[in-house]
Amino acid sequence: MASASPVAGVVTSAAAAAMDRAVSAAQYGRHDDVVAMLDSGAVDADGRDGDGCSLLQWAAINNRLAIVDELLRRGVDVDGHGGVLDETAMQWATRHGHVGVVCRLREAGGDATHRGNEGGAAVHLACRYQQVRVLCYLLARDVSSTAAASGLLEALDARGRTPLMVAVEWFWSNPKRALDVVRALLAFGASATFAEREGGRTALHIAAERGVDGAVFDLLHGRGASCDAEDGDG
Repeated sequence: MASASPVAGVVTSAAAAAMDRAVSAAQYGRHDDVVAMLDSGAVDADGRDGDGCSLLQWAAINNRLAIVDELLRRGVDVDGHGGVLDETAMQWATRHGHVGVVCRLREAGGDATHRGNEGGAAVHLACRYQQVRVLCYLLARDVSSTAAASGLLEALDARGRTPLMVAVEWFWSNPKRALDVVRALLAFGASATFAEREGGRTALHIAAERGVDGAVFDLLHGRGASCDAEDGDG
């Protein structure tokens, strides 16, 4: 076993091995093992693995609610982000539709507006991966919130697109679920006429470009989208 490193911030091989064991326990839901390692000081609740990912992220993506709760009770940073995509635990859980975990993280004060390296916040990821239950929770929670982080319904991603535009863009990947997402967004009052600041494209332009289901055109037209609207290319 390697001795403690004299250089601040350098993780020893022993510490790294302990973190790997903790990550595995979080991934596979071994709650007692996680508790034991935290209690013994073998790992820190906010510790990171070699890829910069936290125990909370690994518990969240694998839907290990008991471990998520344990980490939150210990004061873990609910908004900690890392990994290749620089995303939070909430974003990881959103991608996989773990609505219970997303709810827990949001109620613990989790930031639903953080944008990772792909440019989208949790609401955009819910639309991209057609996670309608997560989407509806985030929007309903946002509507009832007085926090400064409100406004998810029309939140823009890094490319200047709303959740509705993202839903239409990724419609092809699962048309049936994507249609439910579009319906949910419109039911919450999403704008069907919003145009990108650069390029001037609307959700209808994206729908036409992607060749999506005719039902989407009907829904957008029903909310005021016009076929006469011109983008930057005319």
